[in-house]
Amino acid sequence: MIPHYGDEAMIGCGPDIACSEKSDSTGSAQNRRAVSQSDILVTARSALGTPFRHQGRTPQHGFDCVGLILWVAWELDLSRYDQSGYPRSFRDDRLLKGAVAAGFTPVDWPETGDMICLSLEGGGVSHAGITTGKGIIHACERVGKVIEHRMDAAWRRSIHCGFRFPGIE
Repeated sequence: MIPHYGDEAMIGCGPDIACSEKSDSTGSAQNRRAVSQSDILVTARSALGTPFRHQGRTPQHGFDCVGLILWVAWELDLSRYDQSGYPRSFRDDRLLKGAVAAGFTPVDWPETGDMICLSLEGGGVSHAGITTGKGIIHACERVGKVIEHRMDAAWRRSIHCGFRFPGIE
């Protein structure tokens, strides 16, 4: 069950959201090394300063909040899922559905290296980032790039739920 999500978890995509599974060219799971939450932070921090770009998926082209998280998962070979076709501004359950479809695991309370879904302006989930423990790494449209900063009380109150990256215990 996804925390704060309601009575049933709906997996999949609606008619206005395009979803795909990227091809996996990295080999079998037995050939992959274990990935830690520290690896997630190192990878996410390597994107600091990357320009904001709606539906951006690479450091060369920029990131939005979803793209940054997906790119980290792709770089660490944790998931090949992609989600596109979402509007620049939304307040609904698309991030939650996408996280589940990508293999992320709901957690009771997010820890360092977990994805957090935020409800910044009331209503539903409208933003996502990666928690650093006392801070957050996210693609910030207002600032125009990927940033890291401390989470004050207002940011902590905006946390709607958290997810662990696929394959992380």
